[in-house]
Amino acid sequence: MRLSGFYWKDPFLDFRLDEAKANILTGNTLEFDAKGNLFQEPIRTRIIGKTGWKKSIRGNGTFYYPLYNDWKWELDLDRISVRNFLPVYHLWKNWIRTDIRTRQEKLIPEVRWTRTPFYKYLMEYTTFTVQWKSKSFRFGEKDLGNLTLNGKVVPFFSRLDLKGFREGNQFLEAFANFTFGQDNPYMDFRIKIAEMPWEESVNGFCGSWVIPETVTSDTTIRLFGDDFLALHNSLNVSHNVIFNRSRFQDKRSLPLNLREPSDFGYEHNLLPTLSYYRNIFWKNETADLKGYGAVEGNRVRISANGMLNDVFISRKFKEESGECKLESVGDR
Repeated sequence: MRLSGFYWKDPFLDFRLDEAKANILTGNTLEFDAKGNLFQEPIRTRIIGKTGWKKSIRGNGTFYYPLYNDWKWELDLDRISVRNFLPVYHLWKNWIRTDIRTRQEKLIPEVRWTRTPFYKYLMEYTTFTVQWKSKSFRFGEKDLGNLTLNGKVVPFFSRLDLKGFREGNQFLEAFANFTFGQDNPYMDFRIKIAEMPWEESVNGFCGSWVIPETVTSDTTIRLFGDDFLALHNSLNVSHNVIFNRSRFQDKRSLPLNLREPSDFGYEHNLLPTLSYYRNIFWKNETADLKGYGAVEGNRVRISANGMLNDVFISRKFKEESGECKLESVGDR
């Protein structure tokens, strides 16, 4: 079976399918090959997998025969450019809010789709392996070069794994566990990034902005519940990040006379009603400072001490109107 000449364009997607071909091979194996353009860039893809029926048992002891699938998806792109993705985020957020309001106004019950016949018969026993390649991956203005993503999704075992390689070296690892089929579903998601080139400005406390050469981070998100309120109230985020070899774009009134470049990092813990910083540090050849911080309203209060230019210093300061207000000094 062949297909050609398909075209779709809207504010969020520009896709042209020049040629597509599907074949049925021996052993219940299906094959799909296609090429075209995505946002005016060449795209080539191939999907191959096996499918069939398997015997499974229900909770009441009776048998049923859902579809099982084992697929592999290969995708090759010449270039990916990620920038100005906030409109997509706002569209997604507004869609969720509209859906919640509609359900509340019309008293529409929640549908647990993992218990629907569609999921139980067609999706539960699906395994998906992906390999996506791009010759050039651009994040903002920074070209990260060749990029490869390898991943696997196994819904039956509630597992997702993903690894990313840049110029052949691994820099990204992500995995998730989820139990969406239960009455009180649980999910945890973890993503680790090692020495990812960045060179974009980031907030360095009290209105100071730093530009790191690379970013190393380890972020875990945990939550559970069967509605958005429960998910919000159970949210637990732990974000460990290091901005490597950072230079100041704007120091403002940060009361630390740091030489450049320096490494800067922290662990940020975010709960529904509480936010705080641990293991804050600034480090270079002349500085070895450590501290912690508490978030009060929209302001951060920080305590820091350690060696700076061969002198022990101690500082307490807080953020007010985007600048630092020094509260105490305890140098020795």
